[in-house]
Amino acid sequence: MGDIPLLTSLKSIPRKATCQEASPMSGMKYLACGAPAVAIIDNGDSRPYHMCLGCAVHNLRNRGASIIYTTDPDLKERMKNGSVRVKVVN
Repeated sequence: MGDIPLLTSLKSIPRKATCQEASPMSGMKYLACGAPAVAIIDNGDSRPYHMCLGCAVHNLRNRGASIIYTTDPDLKERMKNGSVRVKVVN
């Protein structure tokens, strides 16, 4: 996926980072969601992605994804109480 930049940190989200999840409007060509990123998600392929809250929750609920990091208070609470899969990275 050459169109999607690789993440440089798994312990922070740059201020202007946007969601890298494919928009439902993508069709056959990748078109990023583009909403402000609040989480770093591992969806089981070879790399993590920045995601907005909606895309992160969708991937956590429906695609078996794991969360690595978030700035969202609700997702932080879900990480603490074990209601979402968490991937620990060093």
